[in-house]
Order: sequence, then C-alpha cells, then structure tokens
Amino acid sequence: MIKHKIILIFTIILTIMNLQSCGGSSQSESPSPDNEVIVENNDLEIQAESNNMNDGKILANESAYQDGDMHMNELNLQIQKLQSELDHYKSNLRELSAKSQVWGNPFTVYNKEIILTNGTTVFGKIVYQDRDVVKVETLIGKLIIDRSDIVRVVENIIDEETKEETQMSISPDQIEIVEVQDNDDESGINIIERRKENQTASLVLIGDIQENKDKSGNTVLRGEIKNIGTQRADFAKVNITFRKNWHGDVETLTAFARGSYYTFKTGVSSDSSILPGAVAEFELLVPKSLGSFIGYSYTIDWEQYE
Repeated sequence: MIKHKIILIFTIILTIMNLQSCGGSSQSESPSPDNEVIVENNDLEIQAESNNMNDGKILANESAYQDGDMHMNELNLQIQKLQSELDHYKSNLRELSAKSQVWGNPFTVYNKEIILTNGTTVFGKIVYQDRDVVKVETLIGKLIIDRSDIVRVVENIIDEETKEETQMSISPDQIEIVEVQDNDDESGINIIERRKENQTASLVLIGDIQENKDKSGNTVLRGEIKNIGTQRADFAKVNITFRKNWHGDVETLTAFARGSYYTFKTGVSSDSSILPGAVAEFELLVPKSLGSFIGYSYTIDWEQYE
C-alpha cells in the first residue's frame, strides 16, 4: 500500500515536470510584444530613410532643371543682345555705303553742276538767286556764289533705270532730297533770266531779321528787302505775325520799307517804293505792352502802279 502511494507521487511529480518543460518551450517559441514593437520600429525607419532618399533625388532633379532654365534664359538674353548689336552695325554699314556712293557720285542727290571761273565744280541745288549772287545747297552746306564767277550750269538728267537703282541704294535711315524741276530742258542761269523777264516786281528778305531792345523795353525788329523783279514795287511793307502763346493767340504788326521817294499820277507821294535791284530797309517797333511772344512769321506785300 505504501509502495503504491510512493509510485503515484513520483508519477505525479514527473507529470508536473513534463508539463512545466512543455510550457517553457512554448513560451520561448512565441514572440513577445516588446520584440514586435522593435521590429515594427525598424521597418518604419527603413521606409523613412527610403522616402528621404527619394525626396532628395527629386529635389536634386528639380534643382538641376532650374539651373538649366537659368542657363537658357541667360543664353537667350545674350542672343538678343548680339542680335541688337548686329542690327546696329548693319544700319551703320548701310549708311556708310550710301554716303560713300553720294560722295563718289553727287548726281545721285543733286542734279546741278555749277562750273566756276577758277575751274572749281560745285554739285548742288540752287535755292536762291538774284542779279548778284546764287545760293547753292551742297553736301558740305550752303554756299553763296557771285554770279560773275559762274561760267556754266549743267543739269544732269537721270534715266529711269539709273533713277531706280539710285533710290534702291539710298539708306532707309537717310532722308531723300527732292528738287522741284521745270518741264523744259533749260538749266541754271538761263532759267533764272527767263523767269525774271516774265516777272514784274518781286521782293525778298535779305539775310535775317535783327532783334534788339531799346531803352524803354520795346522790341525793335530790323531787316532788308530787295526787289529782284523787273518792275518797281510800290508801298512795300513787311507784315509780322507774333505768336504770343501755345494756345494760338496771335497779333500782326506792319512796317513799311524805307525806299525811294516817288509821286504817282494821282498826286500821292510815298517813300516805300523799291526799284528793280534796289535794297530797302524796314524797322518795326514792337511795344512792350504786347507782352512776350514765343515766335513770329513774316510776309512781304507790295503793289504796282504806273
């Protein structure tokens, strides 16, 4: 009986020991919650590092693209600058080429060739003439030539083909000078003489109008007019219109010329007659009460009596 009890106790003890050993192995095989948290944290860190690397690549690519755009903009600005400089040089080259052609052949601009007694040849355009002098516009400016020094005036007639080539060769930056011509083939002095034969009286201003102040503060305008016609000019006067402001307010004053004294058939006498080829002075007193003016223009009037 006692023997059986001892065997039963040993059996129970062995059973308990077996159960404990099985429980320990099962516990060691199953993961603990702490180990699971550590694994999950490691996975998140790896994923974050991967995302950071991807973001870094994207930022690097964007930076490279921006640098490329900046380089392209700089290149475009440089190209535009070079294009502007090229256009400027082309314009200068066209102007120099046109000027060289004008100097090589003045007839491309002026069609009058004036031959002087000393052998000099002047190319230009006659802009004013009277019995004593001829005023000529040339490439170097305006020249006043004595009529007695002129031997001949030759007019160059340009055919249509040459005229078209000349117009094409003129630079677009230049202003073409156009001269009004008569239909006849006469030139220079012959035209001047023929016109004077057909004219009556004709008055022109000689030089500029001189402007001075007197002691009272009045403005005094003085000048000379010449009769380049073939008949006597009577009651010659100069009408000067003053522009007082930019609004268009004007005022006109008149001064008679101090010319030759003449008595007409009606018994009226005047000292404002100007004989052919004669020069007369005029003087206009502009009162201080007129006020200041920004400019003026003039016209010359006269009458003719027998």
